Amino acid sequence: MLFANCIPVIGAINAIICDLQNSAYYPIPKDLAELLKKDSGKNVKWFQINYSKEDYQVIIENFDFLTEHGLGFYTKDKDSFPRLSNFWGDPSLINNAIIDTGKKSSHDYKKILNELVATGCRHLQLRFFKAIDLKELSSILKLIPKTSFRSIELVLSDFKESISSIESFVSNYPQVILIIVANRNAKEQYNFQETRVLITDEKIIDHTSCGKVSKEYFSINTSSFIENKRFNSCLNKKVGIDLNGKVKNCPSCEKCFGNANEIDLSETVMKQEFQKLWSVNKDQVAVCKDCEFRYICPDCRAFTEENHLYGKPLKCGYDPYKGSWD
Repeated sequence: MLFANCIPVIGAINAIICDLQNSAYYPIPKDLAELLKKDSGKNVKWFQINYSKEDYQVIIENFDFLTEHGLGFYTKDKDSFPRLSNFWGDPSLINNAIIDTGKKSSHDYKKILNELVATGCRHLQLRFFKAIDLKELSSILKLIPKTSFRSIELVLSDFKESISSIESFVSNYPQVILIIVANRNAKEQYNFQETRVLITDEKIIDHTSCGKVSKEYFSINTSSFIENKRFNSCLNKKVGIDLNGKVKNCPSCEKCFGNANEIDLSETVMKQEFQKLWSVNKDQVAVCKDCEFRYICPDCRAFTEENHLYGKPLKCGYDPYKGSWD
């Protein structure tokens, strides 16, 4: 039988096993995945009796593959190994937020950050679509209590200072776990203490640069897997503030719920209309519902095919009916 943290996911023509403990996935034949779901826990003798000699041999070879890769094991006491619980819960009202800043932005950072802390928000991404230096970044980050956010990511589209200057900067802000310096003519990675710095030639110029779906954005762990089965993998418990201070589910979304400088975020995100997108999961989305990657893949409701609420993400290049990427 499979380990509890190793879960098969079946697509239109392919299947995978998600190893949630080791953050990995393994392509497997769809027939094997269906067998594991239907006949999980049957003893080896049962397969020998109920399948032809040729099929039985293939089944045993597949089982050997699973055991060799630490995905499954043989046992005579299956009842001692319960399945993984499908419960997912989060006590915070909001657990992640994105704030976009441009040349004409006039955010009241102190008000906004304090209100995000009040919602229980733990993960914050600040995206700067303008020239910015470390001095200005420090003036914003100093407004954040060090015990509030668990992680902070910075996306810098126009950063002129040397990469070496970042090393001393991050020592003052241990919550900053990732800095992306975009629009460079290079692809490099640095690790300064607990902070990862990515230099990329990717063109990130505004909010339209997000929404991309690819293997590099897969998230494979127990918490996100269970969450993604029930909720939207991008928008659940998220709030976004765009360049003009408009409060949205994501800065790329059209629907606006007011200006962050003027309204109370805690009250706004409690509205039923705001939380509507949180429950749009991949089992409801066209094409995605037939994809073997649906529980480990990011989603986008801002850019969708035919601009439909349940349309496939516009920037996804995978076809689960062919099993190929563009």
